[in-house]
Amino acid sequence: MKSGRFAGAVAADLGTQVKLSGVLWELAGGYTVARGGNSSLDVLAGFRHLGIEAKTDWQLSITDNVSGGPSPVRRASARVDLWDAIIGIRGTVGLGDSRWAIPYYLDVGTGDSALTWQGVAGIEYRYGWGICS
Repeated sequence: MKSGRFAGAVAADLGTQVKLSGVLWELAGGYTVARGGNSSLDVLAGFRHLGIEAKTDWQLSITDNVSGGPSPVRRASARVDLWDAIIGIRGTVGLGDSRWAIPYYLDVGTGDSALTWQGVAGIEYRYGWGICS
């Protein structure tokens, strides 16, 4: 009686490649509700689109003395497109009568996504050149 061991050599190879790509864009219109000095406040409304695509290729090759060849490459892919309505604010808060200010942007959205939001704030300095008065 023979033992339960393979009679020849066995080699295994697992090769996997994954690619994830996406595009995010939005379109919104705004209306200025307050402006004074070097400060402003706008409200905006529009929509945001996020498209994501994932692709995976994998191959599990087991080569032994009996079957002799690798298995074929397997592929899987999926794409999701999410559309969300958004509302938000944007503007600038001037720091006194100086040329310094804080620009800001904030929006929230919903639709295909449960809830999305984004916000940004910065610091700006307004140079005297290039401004028509």
